[in-house]
This record gives sequence, C-alpha cells and structure tokens, in this order.
Amino acid sequence: PHAPSPEPPDPLDPAQSRSQSPSMMSFSCSSIGAALLAILVAALIATSPKGVTPNVIPDDSYTNLVPPWPIFRALVPLSDFFQSAAAALTPPNVRLLNLATSFWKSEVLYALTKNGVIDAVGDGPVYCGALAKTIKLDPAVTCRYMNAGVKLGLFDKDSDGAFSATEMGKLVQGNTTGNMRSFVLMINEESRDAWRAAGVKSIKTGAKSGFHENFGTEFWEYHESRPEKSKQFDEAMLAVSVGMIGAIIADYPLPKPDAIFCDIGGGQGSLLANVLHHYPNATGILFDLPNVAGTTGQSFLTKEGLKDRAKVITGSFFDELASELQQCDVFFLKFILHDWDDESCLKILRNIKEIARPGSEIVNADFVRELRPAGSSMETSIALMDINMLASNPMGAVERTFKDFKTLYRKAGFAEDPQLIPLRDLMSVIRVRLN
Repeated sequence: PHAPSPEPPDPLDPAQSRSQSPSMMSFSCSSIGAALLAILVAALIATSPKGVTPNVIPDDSYTNLVPPWPIFRALVPLSDFFQSAAAALTPPNVRLLNLATSFWKSEVLYALTKNGVIDAVGDGPVYCGALAKTIKLDPAVTCRYMNAGVKLGLFDKDSDGAFSATEMGKLVQGNTTGNMRSFVLMINEESRDAWRAAGVKSIKTGAKSGFHENFGTEFWEYHESRPEKSKQFDEAMLAVSVGMIGAIIADYPLPKPDAIFCDIGGGQGSLLANVLHHYPNATGILFDLPNVAGTTGQSFLTKEGLKDRAKVITGSFFDELASELQQCDVFFLKFILHDWDDESCLKILRNIKEIARPGSEIVNADFVRELRPAGSSMETSIALMDINMLASNPMGAVERTFKDFKTLYRKAGFAEDPQLIPLRDLMSVIRVRLN
C-alpha cells in the first residue's frame, strides 16, 4: 500500500499562512522591487536623448567626462533628494550659521592656493611645519590652515601627522593638467570685492555693476589694461569649461561633418580646437578681440596642431562683422549673451544675422533658468550665477529663461523659433537655423 499523499497547503488555514508568509512575502517584495527597478531603468533608457557620436573620439576627449543620459537623469534628482533630506534633518539655526559662514571655506582654499601650500605638498606626504619653512610661511599658522584643509577635503593626514593632497586638492596644483588654480584665485580676488559692492551699492542704485562700483571701470576694460589678469581669466574659463565642452560635443550635432565652425567671442579657442579634434573634416574660425584672439588664440591653435584648419579673425561683435565670416556654417556663442543686456545682445545677433547665409545656424550656449524643478540644486547654481553676472558684468547682464531667449531672437528678426538642446550639464544649447 502506498503512503497517503501530503495534503496541499490550505491558504485559509491561519497556522499554515503564518508559517509561510515571511519567506513568501520576502520573495514577493524583492520580485516586485526588481521589477519596478527594471521598469524604471527601461523607461529612463527609452525616454533619454541619444546624444551625438562625433566622427572621432580622441583618447583624451572631454566627452569621457560626460555620463550616459540615463545615469545623468537618475543621479541629478537623487543628489537633490539627499541634499534636501540632509537639510530637512538640520535645524534651521545650524543651516543659517553654515550659510552665514560659508565664505570661511573659500578663504581657507584661497590662502592655501595663493600662498603655494597645496603646490608645495605635491604628492606628499609632508609635515606642515617643515613645508611652511620651505616656502617662508609661519609654521604655526600654516599648520592651522592645513588642518582646516583636511576638514574641507583638500588634504589627507596620516597617523604620523603628515599631509598629502587629495584628488580634489590636486585640482588646484599649478602643474596638474586641467587644474583650477586660476579660477580659485580669480573668484576670490576681484570677483569677491565686486560681489560685496553689488550687495551694498548696486542693490540701492541699480545703475552700475558691482565691479564698476568697486573698481571704477567695467570687468572687460579692467582686464584689457592688465595682461596678467586677462591671462588668469582665460585660464580660469578654460578650467571650468572642460566638462561643458565635453557636454556640448556629446549632445550638440554639428550640421555636417565638414562644417565651418565659427567660435564667436571664443577666447583662445579651446571650444573650436575640441570640435575640430572630434570632426577631422571640419574647419573653423576663431573670432574675438585683437588682445585676446590675436595673440593667445593663434598660438593656442598652432600648439593644438590646427594651424591649417583654423584661422583667427579679430574684431568686435558689436561692429560690422568681417566678410570672411559669411562662410560660417555655425556661429557659436558660448557664454556670450549672458554677459550683456538685451540691447547689446540684439546688436550681436543682428550683426551675425546680417552676414549669415541661408542654411547656417546661430547657437548660443548659456545657463538657462527655469528648466528644472524650483528646488533643484542646478537651479540654485544658476540663481547664484545670475548674481555673479550682476556683480561682475555691465549692468543688464543676466541669466535668462528659454522664453527670454525666444523673445531676443524674435526681436533680432529671426523668423524661425529657437530650438532648445539639453546637455548633460548645467549649461544648455539654443539653436536657430536661418532659412
């Protein structure tokens, strides 16, 4: 005789239900969680922009710094969530104290950079007292600044008390490729004074920028008569533009592989050089003031091996543009329009429109406000940059919304509506094609 078969579990029997529910519930929850995650990932991939694949991607391409679109779209709100959660768990008085004393951090960074402390650390490890004597600083004070640098993530300090530069600290060492030393110095020197003047003078009169209020002249004229400051500014802009240039190349589609790319107000030509390195059949023109493009621009492009593919034309975009620019397929304005008031922007756009041939396009790359949720950290950064425009540039310089840009282009006489091209960056691109 066969043994009787076991009875199947009775789902209505509470005892059996209780004995099986933990494992079943665990399996069920993990399965649902995995399914939801898979759906979210699939949705992110399906709805994300595809980006652009240039003809060539050099080994040292700045596009290597740009994350894939699905990851970028996931990490930005995730970062905002954790920042919001941290703020919510911090008492208001502590948040206010942190806000009021936030300049202390930049002053420590500035002191360690300006006095060559971070440079002297090198790869480390070094002892602060000995280092201070080497670069003729007071040992006790230097050690206190370096200890503060540890708390800010600029240095590591081992159990013997020796200091080494962190990866972030190395970014302000002058011998590091792509270092941000010039930016740290620039933003904590004249820019600091311009901010204070904007907050106590410009805010009352609305007549002059903070820079003009403090120094008696505008930013551009001040730098024109001080070559060392102009050089510092160029180096600072190059340092902070690395990720932005990578994002532009990764998401802005050149109209054709052999396009003539014209970098208007392009400084020494870093954007132009990077575009040409990614599009070997393209050529370009660097256009800027004689004291900018005429010297450093030509030498930079030659150093980049682009002497035969890029040429320099000097002039002002407020004047009638050179006839050679009629051949441009792309007039690219990176961080130009936000430097000027509406009337000045209209002058720039109309001058380009006057010589641009049908089929060409005008592209401006700027921080565009109100593209993201109000509480986004990226919107906060743009709001602060808007104050920086008020402090550092002629009155009327401003960060604009996409609607503002559409109004500018319409007033400048462009028939076609601008197209917004999002980037994996704080910056966005706006493109207008000429019929």
